[in-house]
Order: sequence, then structure tokens, then C-alpha cells
Amino acid sequence: MKENKENVKIYKFDVIDSTNDYLRRDHNNHEEFDVISAEIQTHSKARRNNDWVSLEGMATFSFFLN
Repeated sequence: MKENKENVKIYKFDVIDSTNDYLRRDHNNHEEFDVISAEIQTHSKARRNNDWVSLEGMATFSFFLN
């Protein structure tokens, strides 16, 4: 069953530590399917908690699922 979300909000940042960390800290202020996007992430996380560097222009984002 698909749910149509008409009011998806996209939050864009020039620079952020991590889109995932941002949502973990601020999830109470977001609704399901809100998108956090950034041009540059300074402390990005990859799988298995490995660090990685996001280059400017990469598609770096996280979205909130309730």
C-alpha cells in the first residue's frame, strides 16, 4: 500500500555535520518523509560506522521515517 505525502518538506543546508546525525538530534521537529539535504557533510557516516567524505555536488541526504 502506497501512502501519498503531499507536504514533504525538504531542508537544504550548505554545510552540515551529518544529515543522519541532524535527524537523530532533531527528529521531534520533523514529520515522516521530511528530507534533510546538504551540499557538504563534514562528519558523514558510511556503513558499519565508517567515516567518509562527501564531495561538493554529491547527492547527500537523509529522510525521516516514523
